[in-house]
Order: sequence, then structure tokens, then C-alpha cells
Amino acid sequence: MLPLKFDDALKFSKFCARVLESDQNIVLVAIINKRGRILDLKTKNDLTPFLDEKDLEMLFMQRTLQTTMIKESDEKLGVFNFTLTKREKFYEYTTQFGEMMMLAIINSVLPLSDVALLMGKLGEKYFVDFKLVSALTA
Repeated sequence: MLPLKFDDALKFSKFCARVLESDQNIVLVAIINKRGRILDLKTKNDLTPFLDEKDLEMLFMQRTLQTTMIKESDEKLGVFNFTLTKREKFYEYTTQFGEMMMLAIINSVLPLSDVALLMGKLGEKYFVDFKLVSALTA
């Protein structure tokens, strides 16, 4: 993880912990900078069988690049809000705030409609806090 001011690191840590604890099916929450580097990461389950540290780093860089490219069409298609990717074992939810983004990995036992509802509820409850955190650290 990258060095942050103590107050910023504490805000990120609390945010990730709140999102992770909000639902048993959320297994990972990460805040990533514009270069795809981890600012904070919380996991509930051991993801080692699926993703080691290098795999996670690669995933975060890929999602950062993907999000940056998606935002290139904001003017023509409307502002980017989030992406939800379904995989065999997990869902990946990505959203961006300012120069940072949040990635959540959710257990695939949930139906897609439940994941969308869950992330919508979390957006209302926690992402406002994240916008405040990202504004304070900009």
C-alpha cells in the first residue's frame, strides 16, 4: 500500500471496514488511486486460492485502466457511475470518485438482481462518506 497521511489512512480504513461488514457476501473492499495502486484494502475471506497479492495488483491496475477508458465517453454517453462484472466465482463492483476508485468483490452466490440492490443500498449509505473522504484528500 502507498504511504498516506495518518488521518487519510484512517478514513480509508474505516470506510473499507464499514462496507465490508455491511454484508456477509462482500469479501473484499479496496480503495485504489489513479495508477491502480492500493490505498486501503480489507478482506473478509482468504482470497489466496483465487488471487494472490500480484494478481490483486494486476486486477486493480486493469480496473483503473478500464474505468479511465470508460470515462473518455462521458461527454457523449453520460457520466460513468459504476461497472458490475459477473464472474463464475465473484462479482466485481467498481465505482470512481475523483482521482480514486473503490472496488468490491462480492460472492457469486447472490443473484445478479440482489447484487445490484445491495450495491445501490451501499451507495446511498456509504459512498457519500467516500466522496467526502476523497474530497478531503484531494
